[in-house]
Amino acid sequence: MTASSRRIGDRYVLGPDLASGGMATVHLGKQLGAEGFHRIVALKKLHGRFSADADIVDSFLAEAKVAASIRHPNVVAIQDVVREGDELFLVMDYVPGLSLARLMAGAETVRKVPPAIASAVLLNVLEGLEAAHGAAADDGTPLRLVHRDISPQNILVGADGAGRLIDFGVARSAARLKNTREGLVKGKLLYLPPEVVEGEAHGIAGDVFSAGAVLWEALVGKPVFAAETDGAITARILVGDVSPPSRSEPSVSEALDAVVLKALEHSARKRWKSAAEFAAALRVAAPPAPAAAVRAWLAQECGPTLEERSGQVRAFEVAALPDVASPARASLGAAEELETRPKPRRHAAAYGTTALVALLVAGGAALLSSRLRGESDLREAHAPDANALATARVDAMAPAAPLEASVLPAASAPPSPSAGGASTADAALGHEAGVVGAIARPAALPRPAPSASAQKSLDCRVPYRLDSEGNRIYRRECLQ
Repeated sequence: MTASSRRIGDRYVLGPDLASGGMATVHLGKQLGAEGFHRIVALKKLHGRFSADADIVDSFLAEAKVAASIRHPNVVAIQDVVREGDELFLVMDYVPGLSLARLMAGAETVRKVPPAIASAVLLNVLEGLEAAHGAAADDGTPLRLVHRDISPQNILVGADGAGRLIDFGVARSAARLKNTREGLVKGKLLYLPPEVVEGEAHGIAGDVFSAGAVLWEALVGKPVFAAETDGAITARILVGDVSPPSRSEPSVSEALDAVVLKALEHSARKRWKSAAEFAAALRVAAPPAPAAAVRAWLAQECGPTLEERSGQVRAFEVAALPDVASPARASLGAAEELETRPKPRRHAAAYGTTALVALLVAGGAALLSSRLRGESDLREAHAPDANALATARVDAMAPAAPLEASVLPAASAPPSPSAGGASTADAALGHEAGVVGAIARPAALPRPAPSASAQKSLDCRVPYRLDSEGNRIYRRECLQ
């Protein structure tokens, strides 16, 4: 395990960082479960300066809980929230891949994305966005979720060729904070719709505008409202002077120009009415590349970066865990030990079936009556080691049914020779008789132990003797 790795709560291990933004740092993480189960996750750690602010944390947590209600393959949703002291973490599925921002910045050839590839990625994002806009609470009440921070940094292009939207829940917190924390959303101004810049609410139309700005940038290779200063960027957004992408990139068709420009209309009423409507028009204007083509483009542009990331994940996945017992595993206790012990051999089970028939024919109902009174004594005489093992292990467990205590431990222990000189085979038969007794009745009720005088006068721990041919001759006094 790397030096930076440590336990977070009972179920997670914090690994190396993958990326850092204005509000949080994303780390590799490992989710732990019972029986050695684990899986790789992404842990987003809120920066310390925000973790200490109660108002920020409360807003962050409230919206993270709402965002967790989104379930769509193109949305990387929040799976859990963990607090460790003053630290706050969001747990998300780990998706191998890179952000669209990283892809365009790290491309080995040019920063532009081919129209078919851009269409495929944005269609996935719009489908996830539509699912969020239409999400409802358990009682059917619309949640009216709006992302508010659609940007290349928040679009993940997976190694499987699918585009995904990330950071639901975090976005609204960032939007609320932008008016009180100077510089918090620096860099996201490029994708804000004009109505939000002017102080109005950010609604569905605002998300459509931001998605259009991302598509324009992917096609052209630079932000649509790029300028030297924030003031200049703001002025360009408010003026709304947007040129068609084809003016900078001839491979963009006129039909695709029209789709992008409609998404970037200055007036919210003139834009696509929904993410679904935007997606339908985009699919016609620029048929999307298949996932295999997106994967190939991803490998071509950022292959070395992806390989480095994969190696980092593999190293973290196989690293040893810290030497601290997880409560999830510690709670298994003796139950886990019993379940992982070697199973009885097949021929022993078959031999036990033969013994069962012999016992029923020879002893009949009288034997079962004797077993009900002296089962524990008989088991003690034939398999003392197995009985001791059962007692130690069952005591360590939560209270178990008598059937489990009688059968499970003894079944995996080899039979011991009896005190009366019986053969190993006879001991095995006696052991199987104990199993029969346990199965043939409901769980035994507690009963008082026989007195010392009774044991001395009548010892039926072995209720038979063997004749010269090895046949069992049952004692009359033990069959009463």
